[in-house]
Amino acid sequence: MRKEGYYLVWPLAILGGLLLARGIQILYIRSLPVERLMRTLSHLTDVRKQEGYQGKQAFVLSLPEDSQIILLGNVLGNYESLRQILNELTRSSELTLKGALKKDRYLIMNGPFLGPTATNGQVLETLAQLIEQNPQTVWYLRGPQDDFGKLRDLSLFGKGMSFLQARTVGAFYATLPRALYLLAENLNEPPVRIGPYGADSSQFDRMACYPVNKGPIQSVCHLDDLCYYSEGTLAGIIDSDDQKLDWATMKGLQHADSSWHLISSPSLDYTLRYGYSTSAYAVITVGKDLASSKLTYFYAPLGSDNFVQGESYPLKRGKEKETQVKQ
Repeated sequence: MRKEGYYLVWPLAILGGLLLARGIQILYIRSLPVERLMRTLSHLTDVRKQEGYQGKQAFVLSLPEDSQIILLGNVLGNYESLRQILNELTRSSELTLKGALKKDRYLIMNGPFLGPTATNGQVLETLAQLIEQNPQTVWYLRGPQDDFGKLRDLSLFGKGMSFLQARTVGAFYATLPRALYLLAENLNEPPVRIGPYGADSSQFDRMACYPVNKGPIQSVCHLDDLCYYSEGTLAGIIDSDDQKLDWATMKGLQHADSSWHLISSPSLDYTLRYGYSTSAYAVITVGKDLASSKLTYFYAPLGSDNFVQGESYPLKRGKEKETQVKQ
């Protein structure tokens, strides 16, 4: 009996050891930053699908007077720039240490936020945490590089993205709009469009025409012309299309007529060429209507972590385009 028990103990001990090793391996894998990020994105995707965001192209955002929008242009995977901006917002009490926005503050981030860097994982993780902390006041707008095919060429935490990881990120991106149409409390005035793209209306042929009723988000159908025409009449455009920027002279923002082109961090090519990057963001202060609303630009001078105030512009454009209705 003793010999039989002796021979039985060894297989059980080996099996127990294998199970323990496997458990440790699973715990180790689950503790990896990329695995934590995938779980967070999967959870956010499920929540946003349930709330009706899946597949929507654009929303109308109607905000009360004196509210403020903190606007970021594309970061292109530059975590240091994003961290510098968020630290400034924390220092100025716009964000708490836990990442919660101050009352009547909104954060809109124009994509693309990922780029050819080793810090995409940190950028995406920060983005997900901000949305988790502020589900009704933080919006990330998908950029021209935020589709599944292009995601496969990028890395997370310094390693190439696997097929499953790219699919998880892509599923999350499918719940993000491509543009927001900003209004004050008056839903009948022409809006300002905020999005990564320029004035190419073909990007918005499939705009959302169903009520969402989530906080300040209004259905696009509140503006009849936007339901039938991709652009309609606009009071202005804010984008992060870096093709329109003069990289040699810019500090992060350029203004032309009724359009503003904002970049929160230069591209890798620009950083390599000039040896530095500039962190920048803008603040939109909402008035009674868009005519009394303004956009103010902030940037960190070269070699400094302190932000200074730049130019300020009225949001209302001088000459409105004729409304074109899609038949």
